[in-house]
Amino acid sequence: MTEVYTIRFSDYEYYDPMTDRETLRLMATTPVGTYSADVANRPGKHLREQREAFKEYVLNSIAMKNPPHEIEMG
Repeated sequence: MTEVYTIRFSDYEYYDPMTDRETLRLMATTPVGTYSADVANRPGKHLREQREAFKEYVLNSIAMKNPPHEIEMG
């Protein structure tokens, strides 16, 4: 039996005074909770790679039935 999930991927920019940098919060909202990660907001290739890595991580976590959580990304 295949499970069907609705996942809403979104992100928003903000200034983080703790790290003194522009930050991008990546979010994936599911029916059971929200996965999130903060990354440095650098335009171009780096940002695309971060978004893709986040999406892949979330989909794998859902497949392994891990509960939603905050993700540390390098």
